[in-house]
Amino acid sequence: MERQWSQRTMLDNLSAAAMIGGPLLWLASSAASALGQGFARDQVGGVLQVYAFAAFIPVMMGLPRLVEPAFPRAAALLTGLGMLGSAGAIGYGVDHIQFGVSGVEAQTLGTAGLLALKIPGICFVLALLGTSLALVRAGVGPRWCPPILGLGAMLFPVANIGGIEALRVATGGLFLVALAPIGWRLIGAPSYRAGREKPEPDRRSLLGSDQELGPDHGLDTRPVSARSAQHSHPRVQP
Repeated sequence: MERQWSQRTMLDNLSAAAMIGGPLLWLASSAASALGQGFARDQVGGVLQVYAFAAFIPVMMGLPRLVEPAFPRAAALLTGLGMLGSAGAIGYGVDHIQFGVSGVEAQTLGTAGLLALKIPGICFVLALLGTSLALVRAGVGPRWCPPILGLGAMLFPVANIGGIEALRVATGGLFLVALAPIGWRLIGAPSYRAGREKPEPDRRSLLGSDQELGPDHGLDTRPVSARSAQHSHPRVQP
């Protein structure tokens, strides 16, 4: 698969850091629920889940961008599904907090629970599965990461629908193993996308002390004296 490199931005680094922080928080949330009052009842686990999936929003923005040049439509679809799914997972965290206090779950409130929580939850799983497949097709990141991400995505609904504490903790560990290496390699590195074969340095990084960009944004290779004469004697329009 071809590759393309470009200058990274702070948003790229935020997304990369979230690939480490999000799974860590989800693992902590699952462990807190297992050691506390149990699935969907522990308030500490619910709070950590809110922050975990808030971190997954930049994750689901950054992962599909890695394959965007190779699969632009799929990348856009996966981003939308992932963000919707992350919002739903945040809602589940709030629901767990509420259930721990009042004993009422929003997900049991008929159509409202279906639209607000269950459908976004399905979208999250589909986004992770699709992203893992796209990463494999594009050859992005360590080879073991996409399959582990896909496995975690498949176990995610089983663990949460079934309320299986040990499996929720295992799912958090799988997400961490799958995403943290990608995030670690991306932090501070050139921005990787599936696309062209060799790195392309930024045009401005090629400029020396006596070169600048011409009017057509190409490299102006005329002598300095010629460019200076143009700047000091601008052409007068009739």
